[in-house]
Amino acid sequence: NSVLGISLSYPVDWLFRETENGIVFGTSQQVVAGGELSLGAGLAIHTNPVSDAAWHRPEELCTSQASVFASEETEISEPQARSIGGREGAVVTLQGSPGLSATPIRGLVAATIWDDWVYTFVGMSVADEWTEYGAVLGRMLDEVQFIPRENPEYTPDVWEPDGNPTEANEMEPGSPQTHDLHTQGDRDYLHFQATRGHVYTIETANLGDDIDTKIYLYDHEGNLLAQDDDGRGLQELWASRLIWTAQKTNELYVMVQDVGDDDAGPGTAYEIRIWEEVHFVEDEFEPDDSPDKASRLEVGSSQPHNLHVPADHDWIRLEASAGKTYIIDTFDLGHAVDTVIHLFSEEGNELILNDNGREEEEPLASRIEWTAQTDAFLYIMVHDLDDDDAGPGTEYWIRVLEAPP
Repeated sequence: NSVLGISLSYPVDWLFRETENGIVFGTSQQVVAGGELSLGAGLAIHTNPVSDAAWHRPEELCTSQASVFASEETEISEPQARSIGGREGAVVTLQGSPGLSATPIRGLVAATIWDDWVYTFVGMSVADEWTEYGAVLGRMLDEVQFIPRENPEYTPDVWEPDGNPTEANEMEPGSPQTHDLHTQGDRDYLHFQATRGHVYTIETANLGDDIDTKIYLYDHEGNLLAQDDDGRGLQELWASRLIWTAQKTNELYVMVQDVGDDDAGPGTAYEIRIWEEVHFVEDEFEPDDSPDKASRLEVGSSQPHNLHVPADHDWIRLEASAGKTYIIDTFDLGHAVDTVIHLFSEEGNELILNDNGREEEEPLASRIEWTAQTDAFLYIMVHDLDDDDAGPGTEYWIRVLEAPP
């Protein structure tokens, strides 16, 4: 990696991920992504200019880096001299259960300086597997060579422009994105679909040397729901994490900025990721199991529903105008529901029903088209075809559109 000025050998079956200021090697994707070390091993290499380092001797650098893992359950050795890439370096060893880790680990922290750059190496493995992986990590350090560094021209991240909610990029939970701050005061926006009752962890990770992120969470109307600065704590000191349980099924917006708003360009890269925990709860329109409890749906709008108990019937009220033709359909069905739509007059007379009217677009979704003869309130009732499914997988959306003349 000529940008980082380093070359080394690593086991052929290990994975690796390059970041702006380092490289992470690991035995699994979980290790490489920075997850909790419960199996296997990994080696993270990080670089930063000597001018940014609080300490300038390898022994001090090792001690400073190892202090991140300090806890009552962790033993950290005194630094010992060690050659790294032909340079004077140092290494400390540690073992125990640092921070909130539930799995005992063993590891090493090494450091050296080359060409006015600090190089730190953090190698870890599960304690029970140290006999195998300790030797591997040692060999990787032995293979380090330093090479001339390149300084590629800086370009903004591929997600720009994303400086306001209207330019926000869509993000799927479980699919991280890498951003940076290309100008001072830059704001990065993204949005995702949240489901009522689901728990979302939103966090930044793998921060560059010149950024301290802060996360803001907004609803689709721009109301601030939550914010966090340094929620990832000892895992990564300047990275952020907030956990939010969705109260509604709707679009949420995330905004990321630098705390000081004064850094931009190289060194401000970061990874943003969202994790989703699925928890089923009844939809926000319950109880709506009879006409007198029907939720109101405006023409041109949509609502998210689910079937929270077997034989659940969801009732919706619609205000219709004489001579207007309305299209009522379900869409984005969960895997365990086959919707049926019934349309009733205000007096309770069934006007029309449909099971799979949208089968060309979505096989089990329903569609009704109806022209109102008079101004009136109509009632829509939706249920599962067999009336026996309930819970996760029975989510659906329903909408009412006015057909063009």
